[in-house]
Formats: sequence, structure tokens, C-alpha cells
Amino acid sequence: MQPPSFSPDHACSSSTWGTPGTTGSGRRIRTRRRRTGETPEERAIALRAIAAHACDAGQWESCLRRLDRARALDPDGDRDPRVQELRARADNGLLPALTPSTGGPGHEP
Repeated sequence: MQPPSFSPDHACSSSTWGTPGTTGSGRRIRTRRRRTGETPEERAIALRAIAAHACDAGQWESCLRRLDRARALDPDGDRDPRVQELRARADNGLLPALTPSTGGPGHEP
């Protein structure tokens, strides 16, 4: 059986990978435990789906942590343009928190 793969015609959002914890029919499944026989690539795909949802919710650090975990399992999958777009969105989302605010004490006008 071949692991699921990314399709370049999908947009980069949580809808690309589906809703974590559900099957295609919408039935709930456990996501915390690894299924027997799950390959590292399949686990990486699941982590990227969760990361996409975190990114959509503005949870940038959570998104990046999951993308990093997925990259450790499947380095080749990290080169997917959609994964790179998720990384860029998360990095850009973190920027306001990392840059100093203007107009505060110690800042020149």
C-alpha cells in the first residue's frame, strides 16, 4: 500500500489534509495513538494536517512545531510547496510578536 501523497492542485490550507481526528465520512478517529503499521510518511502527513489547522487558527508556534516534527519523519515532504507556504505563513504570523513596537519608550520617532 502506498502512503497518501500531496496533490499540487490543492490550496494550502487545512482543507487540503482534512479535519484531524475524522475519517473522510466525518467519523471520529483517535489521533493521539499511532495506528499499527503507520509509516513515518503517513504520520508526517497527519502532522502536516494538524499544522495546517493550527496555522488557520493563528497558532503559529504550534504550526511550526508540528511541521518540524513532520520534517523529522519525512524530510522530502517538507519540500512540498504547500508545506513551504505553511512555514512562511507561520513565520510571518510570528513576526509582529518578534519585532519591537513603535512609539514606545526608548524608541525615537
